Amino acid sequence: MLLRIDRCSSMAVSNHSKKAITTYRRLLNREPIPFVGRDEVILNLREHFNRVFNNEGSAVLIYGENGVGKTRLVEEFIDNIDHSDIFIFKGRAYNTGGPFIEPFNTIIDQSLQNFTYKTHIITKFISIDTAPIILRILPQLRTFYPVEIEPVVSNEEELFSAVYQIIENISRLKPMLIFIDDAHLLRPSARKLLEFIIERIEDKPIFFVICLTTSLLEQQRCMGLLTNECLQLCPVKLTRFSSNLTIKLICQIFQEELSTEFCQWVYRISKGNPFFIRELIKELFSHNVLLFNEKTQKWCIKKNYKDIEIPHSMKKIFISRLRKIEKEGAAYLEVASLLGERFQPDLVRQVLDFSVGQAKQVLARLYERYLIPVVETNSVQFIHPLLRETIRGDISQDKQRILHRRIAEVLKKVTPFEFSLRAQHATALITEKEYNLNLFHLVFNAAREQEQRGDLTSAYSYYNLALAIIDKYRNDGLGAIIIRAHLYILEQSLKNKDISPEEASAVTQRLFRFGLFSLGVNLYIAAYRSLYNQFRFFAAEKYIKKLLKLIAGYDVPRAITFRVRIEHCLVLRRTGEAEKVRAMVERLFKKYNPEDNFFAYGCGLNTLGLIHFREGDYEKASRLFNKLLEMAERFCQLGMKAVAQVNLASTYIRMGKFLQARNLLSDYQRMIYTSGKEYKLPILWEAYATCSYFEGKFEDSLKYFDKALECAVKDYHKFSCSLGKANVLHDLGKLDEAYSIIQKYLVDKIDPKGQEEWVSYFHILWAKCHLKQDNYKKARRFLLQAIRLSKRNKLHIEYATALVLKGVVNSKLNSKSREIDIRKGVEILKHRKAYSCLGIILCDVGFVFKDSGLFQEGLSILKKIGAESRIKFYIQKAKSCGLPCRSISFITKDKLWVQTFGGLKVHHSEDMDSLTNREWKSAKARELFCLLLLGTESNGMTWEELALHLWPNFGTKKARNNFHFTLSTLRDVLGSEYIIYQNNVYFINKEKIHFDLWDFEERYKEFKQSLRDKKQHLAQKYAIEALKIAESSFLPEFHNQLVEMRRLQINTIIEELLLWLANRYYEKFEYFEAIRCCYRLLGKDPMNETAHRIIIKAYIDSGERGRAIRQYKRLASLLKKNIGIEPSPETKKIIEKVGSTS
Repeated sequence: MLLRIDRCSSMAVSNHSKKAITTYRRLLNREPIPFVGRDEVILNLREHFNRVFNNEGSAVLIYGENGVGKTRLVEEFIDNIDHSDIFIFKGRAYNTGGPFIEPFNTIIDQSLQNFTYKTHIITKFISIDTAPIILRILPQLRTFYPVEIEPVVSNEEELFSAVYQIIENISRLKPMLIFIDDAHLLRPSARKLLEFIIERIEDKPIFFVICLTTSLLEQQRCMGLLTNECLQLCPVKLTRFSSNLTIKLICQIFQEELSTEFCQWVYRISKGNPFFIRELIKELFSHNVLLFNEKTQKWCIKKNYKDIEIPHSMKKIFISRLRKIEKEGAAYLEVASLLGERFQPDLVRQVLDFSVGQAKQVLARLYERYLIPVVETNSVQFIHPLLRETIRGDISQDKQRILHRRIAEVLKKVTPFEFSLRAQHATALITEKEYNLNLFHLVFNAAREQEQRGDLTSAYSYYNLALAIIDKYRNDGLGAIIIRAHLYILEQSLKNKDISPEEASAVTQRLFRFGLFSLGVNLYIAAYRSLYNQFRFFAAEKYIKKLLKLIAGYDVPRAITFRVRIEHCLVLRRTGEAEKVRAMVERLFKKYNPEDNFFAYGCGLNTLGLIHFREGDYEKASRLFNKLLEMAERFCQLGMKAVAQVNLASTYIRMGKFLQARNLLSDYQRMIYTSGKEYKLPILWEAYATCSYFEGKFEDSLKYFDKALECAVKDYHKFSCSLGKANVLHDLGKLDEAYSIIQKYLVDKIDPKGQEEWVSYFHILWAKCHLKQDNYKKARRFLLQAIRLSKRNKLHIEYATALVLKGVVNSKLNSKSREIDIRKGVEILKHRKAYSCLGIILCDVGFVFKDSGLFQEGLSILKKIGAESRIKFYIQKAKSCGLPCRSISFITKDKLWVQTFGGLKVHHSEDMDSLTNREWKSAKARELFCLLLLGTESNGMTWEELALHLWPNFGTKKARNNFHFTLSTLRDVLGSEYIIYQNNVYFINKEKIHFDLWDFEERYKEFKQSLRDKKQHLAQKYAIEALKIAESSFLPEFHNQLVEMRRLQINTIIEELLLWLANRYYEKFEYFEAIRCCYRLLGKDPMNETAHRIIIKAYIDSGERGRAIRQYKRLASLLKKNIGIEPSPETKKIIEKVGSTS
C-alpha cells in the first residue's frame, strides 16, 4: 500500500507511519527541518557567546541570500544553549508600519513580561527619570509603574540612553542574548539605536546576533553596521549547502537514504539553498512523485520526477526583482540566460548590437537590482541559477532558437576555434530542416573536442547528432564508420554496454586500411574489455592475440603496440599466469616509458599492483598504486587517477589506514558524480562497506553493501557484495540471514577462474557459518578447499585466514596441529602487514580459547590502526563471555575516570561501566586507591603512611607485606602505569586520571578568581558547575582519618558556594532557586540562620507571607531547642515588618 502525502492530506499517526507523518510536518513548517552542517558558524557563535560570562559584550552579523538558513541557524544555536543561565530576547524588523525603534520596544516588553510586570522589579530596571521617556514607546508601562507618570518629548540621544540603561540593568541579573532578524528592514532610528547600544557593550554581558538578507540596496541601508569601526561586528557570511550537505539534509528529512541520483538532481535545481530544497520536495509531494510504502516502510520515487516544474514559491523570490525592468534590461537578461550562469557582458552586447555606453548603463541598472553581481573584470553571473531558469522559462522556443543562432554567429567571429561553445548554440532546439554539412563539421569537431576534455556525455550526444546529419545525406563512407566507432567506445565507457567482438573486429580492419590505427585499436580494446568484464577471460585472451597479429602486419606506432601488449598482460593475470605477467610488464617497462603511452604505462603499473594486492603483499601494492596516482596527477589523467585512488584505498583498508582510505574514496566519489560514471558506484559502495566492516561500524557496512547491491549490474559485483554482507551479518550473530545469502550460490557451480580470491573467501565464509553451528567436520571440509585454492593461486591472506580457522576447528576435534596452524597463519598476516585482518582474527581466536593474551594482542593491533568501534564491540563481547578485565583494560589506559562523590566508581573510559567489587578483587585495594588519590595532592605518601591508615594495629613487617600485596592487586586491576613510585613516595599519575574531586577544586578556584575580577555571571556559572559535581557525599563508604578531613573541607566549600548562590538568586528575583539552595544548605547545617533568613525574605518578596512566618517559627524553635538562644535582631526586624504590614 502506498501512502500519498499532499497539502490537503489529513492524516492520523495511528493510521499511517510516524516516519511519513514526521516528514510531512517538516515540509509544511509544522516542525523545523533537520539542522545539518554549519559547524564552523555554530562554533563561532559559541565562542562569542561564552564571552558574555566574562563581561565581554560582542555582536555577530550573519548575512546571506534569501532562504539560505540564517534564522534556522540562530534558532538551532539558541535551542542548544542553557536558557537558565541567560536572558534571551528575540525581535524582528518589518517593512510595514510600526514603532520607529521596532524591534527594541518589543525586546523591552519581553524583558518586563519575564518578571510579569511586578512593581518592585520594574523600578529596579526603569528609574523615575527614565520612565516618562520609555512611556512614549511602551504605553502599557503606565498601568504597572508604581508612580503616576506622563510621557515626555525627548530627543534621540535621551531616548537611546534610556533604552540602553534598561538593557544594561537587566544584564546585571543575567547575561543577555538579543537576536534581531531581518535587520535589513530596520528603520533609520532603529538602526542608529542598534549602533548606539553595540558601541557601548564592550564590557557588558550582552551578545547581539543580527541577521540580514544581502542585496545591493539592502546592504547600502545597513552599510553603517559593516563599516562603523566602533561597532566591532563579526560578520559571518552564510553560503548554500555543498552537494554532500544537500544529500545529508534530504536523507534526514525523509529519515532514510534516498537514491544518490535523486539527491544530486535536487542539488542541481536548488544549488544547495535550504529553502529551495524544501519547496522543491513539497512540489514533488503535491504531484504524487514521492510516495510512502507502508508495507516496506520506505519512500518510493517515481521516474518522472525530473519533469516537475520549478515551484512558484521559488520563482516569486526572483519575479519580484524582475518587475519594472525596462525593455533593454529584459532583452539583456534573456540573452544572458541562454549563455549560462556565468557569461561575458561584451558577448551579450554584440548579440544585441548595443553600444558600449548603452550596455554599461543596462548592466549598472541590473547590478543595482542585485540580479547579476560582478564576479570578475570581464565576467558576470546571475545571483542564483534559478533566476536564470526563471528568465529562460519565460522565453518562447522560437525566440530561444533565434537567439541561440545569433549567439552562434557572433561566436564564429569572436572565437572561431571554440567548437563546443559554438555547437552548443548552433544545435540548441535544432530541427531536421537545419541539418547541413557545415553543421556536421562543427558538431564533429565539437564531439572530438569534448572527448579530449573528458566530457564524454556531451561528446556522445554530438557524435549522435553528426551521425544523424550523415544519415540524412545517405553518406555511409569513412565518416560514418569513424563516428560509429566513437559511439561504440563511448557507449562502453558511459553505459558499460557490451560490444560485439565480430562487429568491432570488422570495423577495426576497415579503419586500419585507412591508417586510423589509434581509433581502430580503441574500438577493438573496448570489445575485448566487454569479454573481460563478462569473466570470459580465455575468450578475451584469444581475441587480444588476434589484434597482436593484426598490428604486426601494419606499421603501427610504438605507443599503440605498447598499449595492446599491456592489455594482453591484463587478461593473462586473470587466467592465473601472474609470474608470466610480472616478467612481461617489467620487460615492457624497460622498452617503453610513460611518455610513449601514459595510459598503457598506467595500466601496467595497475596490473602489477593488483597482482601484489591479490597475493597480500600490501606494502608493494601501495607503493605501485601511489606511483600510479602521482603519475596520473602529473599527466592530468583523471580516469587513471580514479583507478589508482580506489585501488590504493582498498589496499589501505587492509593495512588498517582507514583515514587515508576514506579520503581517497571521497575523491573517487566526487569523480563519479562530476564525470557521470554512475556505473562505477558499486565499486565505491563496496569499498566503503569493507572499510566500515574492518572499523567495526557494522550498520554502516550493511547500508553500503545494500547500496552496492542495489546499483550492481554485473554478476561478479553482486557475488562479492553478497559475500561481504553475509560476513557482516555473521559477525553480528545473525546467522540465519547470513546463511540465506550464501545459500543462493551453489559451491560446485561457481567457476573459480578469474575470481579465485572470492571463491576462497566463499569457502571460508561457509566454514565460519558451520563453525558457529558446531558442525566442525563440514567446516573443516570447506577450509581444506579454501587452503588448496588459495595456496595454488598464492592468495596469502585467504590462505592465512583459512589456516587459523583450521587450527580452531582442529582444537574442537582434539587434533594436535591446532597451535601450528594458528601460529603459521598469524605469522603470515604479520609478515604481510594485513593488520585489519590480523586484529580481528586474534580477537576471535582469543574468544574461542578464552585466551586473554591473544585477545589483548588483537585489541592492541585494532587500537594501533584506530578501529575504535570494533574495539568497543569486542569489549562488550568480552564482558558477556567472561574474559578477565585485565585483558581489556589496556584500551582505556589513556584516561581512568574516577568518581568519588556518591561513592567510589572507577571506569576504564567515560562510556564504560564502572569496575565491580569482583573486578576490584579486594576492598583494601579500593581504599588504597582512594588514599593514593588524596595523597597525590600533597606530593605523595610513603608506604608507612599508607599502611598506617589501612592497618593501624599491625606490626611493621606484617603491614609492609599486606601493603605490597594490596598494591600488586591494585596494579593488576588498573594497570601499572597509573601508580608512580618516586623518591620513596607513591602517588597517582595525574595525566592518566580524570578525577571528579580535581574538577570540583578547579571550579572552586575559578569561582574565587571570578569574584576577584568582579565577574558575577562567570562566578555563578562556576559555582553551579562545582555544586553539580558535588551533589552527593564524598566517599561515604570510607571513614579513615584522611578521608574524613577531606570531607570536612569539601563541605565547608559547598556551604560557601550555596550561601553565595542563594544571595545571588535572591538579588536576581529568582526566589525559588534561592530557596532551593538554602534548603540544600540546611540539609548540611539545619541551624544556619543566614540560610533561614534568605528563605524568609524570598517568601516575603514572592507574596507568601504565611510561609515566611512559619519558616521564622521553625528557626526560632531550632535555636532555642539546640543552643538556647533567639534569632538575631536582623532576622527579627525582617519578620516584624511582615507583621506591621499585615
